[in-house]
Amino acid sequence: MGSIRTVALISICASALFLFSYPIAAEQVRSEVQHTATIDATYSDISISVGLRELSQIKLESTEFLRGIVIQVNSPRAVLQFRESFLLSIFSNPSPEPRAGVRSYSAEKLLSKPFPSASRTFIDLPFSGESRWEKSALNSITTSKRPKPADYPLLLTIDPIMKGIPSDVSRSHFDITVRPVLEDKGALVLELPDMADREEIELLIDGQVQAKESGRFTLATGVHEISVKSDRYLPYTKSVGIEQAQTTRLEVLLEPAQSTIRFDAPEDAVVFFDGEEIQVASTPQMEVEPGEHVVLVRIGDYSVSKKIDIEGGKTYKVSLFFDILINDN
Repeated sequence: MGSIRTVALISICASALFLFSYPIAAEQVRSEVQHTATIDATYSDISISVGLRELSQIKLESTEFLRGIVIQVNSPRAVLQFRESFLLSIFSNPSPEPRAGVRSYSAEKLLSKPFPSASRTFIDLPFSGESRWEKSALNSITTSKRPKPADYPLLLTIDPIMKGIPSDVSRSHFDITVRPVLEDKGALVLELPDMADREEIELLIDGQVQAKESGRFTLATGVHEISVKSDRYLPYTKSVGIEQAQTTRLEVLLEPAQSTIRFDAPEDAVVFFDGEEIQVASTPQMEVEPGEHVVLVRIGDYSVSKKIDIEGGKTYKVSLFFDILINDN
């Protein structure tokens, strides 16, 4: 396996009066990626075994709850005889995007440090803007530049920096673990019934009104109270536990509120509701379930019936009127 060479690219601009030198903008990393550690939505630790001069990449597929990563490098015992005789390098923003067959990348150097000084080396890589980061170990290494999620994937390599390293040592492998550091938050997805009109409900989480158009909420870990209020549905309350970096789904079961129906009919009228006679004089109104119902009114030999579609939480009035029609022929 050929060694990985890095060549500094220096951007220099000259004018008639001044010569300006700019800092190193990028490095050329020459090798094909042989190992990949991918942080996905499970946010599990990822381990790879890497030999000297082998190029590895660290990819991010999910960053919703991610604050950064910690890279732990376990050095084999044979390597510890040659302390700080190897160079640990990490690069960001590789171009082109790493893929099979590509052996040359332009990238920004995040770290270039002789190691190991101990059997385990920790590199902390919090995201840019992360203010609550706690060191993973007392002697953990931090970079002066904090990469953003957009700066990934990262490239990592370990190279010898001294001659005369025995062949058995040069064949050593380093166990590298990439550990995600997570927000103390999770997600809640609320699934409302298809028939529910979001404009007619009020959604609250822990007593705070939420945007009706949203169905996904990022919440602190712990127990939260979900409430739905509406004139059309019975009150709904549910406690739900949110786990770190996990998405919890809650199916909200809304029961239509009962409606009220009032009857206005002559005293000698007989009223039937869904086939059951109603004593209008003593029961001028009643609560009914939402849905389709049939009202029949009978006066003497005359009767009339009508189907009505009752919606939850509404008041209906059923009236029967008679009139005399006079036609002039």
